[in-house]
Amino acid sequence: MIFENFEDLEDCFQLFDSNHNGYLNTQELSNAFRALGLNPSLGQVEKLLQSVDLHHRNQINVDEFAKLFGLAKPECSISKEQLIREISKFDRDRNGFIDADELRNILSSRGEPLDSHHIDEILHDFDTNGDGRLSIEELANGLLGLSK
Repeated sequence: MIFENFEDLEDCFQLFDSNHNGYLNTQELSNAFRALGLNPSLGQVEKLLQSVDLHHRNQINVDEFAKLFGLAKPECSISKEQLIREISKFDRDRNGFIDADELRNILSSRGEPLDSHHIDEILHDFDTNGDGRLSIEELANGLLGLSK
């Protein structure tokens, strides 16, 4: 197998997405194949691209790229609504926001506790509206990978 997991495939995809638009065109896909030691003709690359390009854009996203290698993005077994309900249980003051202490409690309730630096990093990364606070929805989106 060329890729051990979806994250490795995603790293490769991002490396060859030369214009950083979230898609590989025929040339970028051809470059990726060659870097992986594969040597398809341009016609073969075009056919492969068309076989997974469900939206007929002549370019593929990372999920479509994964289909070429028999990999799929790991599916989360919890819905956003379920996650919001679970996170809400940690909102002690019921204000709809998760502060650093509440986040520490959430993330420490299972596994290793995180230090303050990591907690601050998560708060910063998931605070999509930049208000300095982390709403329950922002945290759910971030944990589900929807906040990018």
